[in-house]
Amino acid sequence: MAGRLTLPTWITLLRFMFVPLLLWFLAQANWAAALLTFILAGASDWLDGYLARRLQLQSDIGALLDPLADKAMLLAASAMLLWLGLIPLWLAGAIILRDVLIVSGGVMYHWHVGPVEIAPTRLGKLNTLFEFTLLTAVLLRQALAADWQLLPAYLLLLGSILLSGGHYVWLWASKAMRHRRTGKP
Repeated sequence: MAGRLTLPTWITLLRFMFVPLLLWFLAQANWAAALLTFILAGASDWLDGYLARRLQLQSDIGALLDPLADKAMLLAASAMLLWLGLIPLWLAGAIILRDVLIVSGGVMYHWHVGPVEIAPTRLGKLNTLFEFTLLTAVLLRQALAADWQLLPAYLLLLGSILLSGGHYVWLWASKAMRHRRTGKP
């Protein structure tokens, strides 16, 4: 199913529409609505993947759009939560820098080696889960007007960012070196 828009792909497209809605709710300090929107976006990520595998509806367009929808949601949420003073600069910077590094590596690989096959690693998926969980906790803290200390969770996420980001750098570099030795991407 190369370019067909399947049900899972439609769900992924819906996730893109959650991004401006989330930003609106955050700008209005409507924490409960922002939390619900963010949770629905996360649930849609799980649902589209589940349906694609279960119903064998994987598509090239879905494989491309799914991680982009995740990045759009997580980066927008991180940037807005930083702007609102709800997460520290060093954490938002690490989240954004990791994604810039991964995308830059893919672009450089494409320019210097050849076509890029987009495939998230297990460490990448785990990092996405950690990011989603931590940002959900920040929104929940605001919605409940709680005074939770999140520094340990911030540090856990930072470790995940460093580990998964380093892993992607290693993958791109090893593929490029293998290409240089064998001439095959």
